Amino acid sequence: MATGQARPILCWDSAQATDSWERSPDNKYWRPKTRFYPDTRQLQAGDILLFKPLKPTLSQRTIQMYEGGTFTHAAIYLQADHEICESDPATNGVAITSLERHLTKNCVLVRRVPDLQPEGRDKIAEMAVSLVNTPYGFQSIFESVVERLTGKHFPVRYTKSLKTPMICSALCEHAMLAASKGTIFLTRRTGSLIMPEDLAAANLLQDVDITWKLVREKL
Repeated sequence: MATGQARPILCWDSAQATDSWERSPDNKYWRPKTRFYPDTRQLQAGDILLFKPLKPTLSQRTIQMYEGGTFTHAAIYLQADHEICESDPATNGVAITSLERHLTKNCVLVRRVPDLQPEGRDKIAEMAVSLVNTPYGFQSIFESVVERLTGKHFPVRYTKSLKTPMICSALCEHAMLAASKGTIFLTRRTGSLIMPEDLAAANLLQDVDITWKLVREKL
């Protein structure tokens, strides 16, 4: 299992506003204060958003231990009105939600498939949206845990219909796979199940430097 390391969070850059940032509790990275918001003009449809919790819950710590990493959730940016598409038990599977849902409690890393034309990026977003109402993939998590404990290997599943349950990172993988017509394959580090940390480590994706802006307080 890979050892978790503090990953540079390119969207939080302490050099850009020295009085607007604070260190994380473990002193490993900079984060914006809650009055700051990412400049979403720099985001594009189809971008992969990875979330690292600032104060992990028990379930999030379990995911981190299983992955040997730090990221516990993934989503696809849809662009319109800061909407994202994600698969989460709290949303009963794949749903369209808002970026604001995750900002105050997470570090955010933005990754992008390079060299795609706008229509290719739109295709990633469209494929994710087409999977809305797909159930959450509890079975795939169970199978992955069994693999880890017993060495038994389950076949890698690629989603072929709206009825195939999936976790957050599998949603991202499927959308990219379909949009690229099968040319984007991601490496799994922990068995048959693609995990958020796999998306963070994938060489086929590039980090996107996102700046943050001050949100004017209400008078």
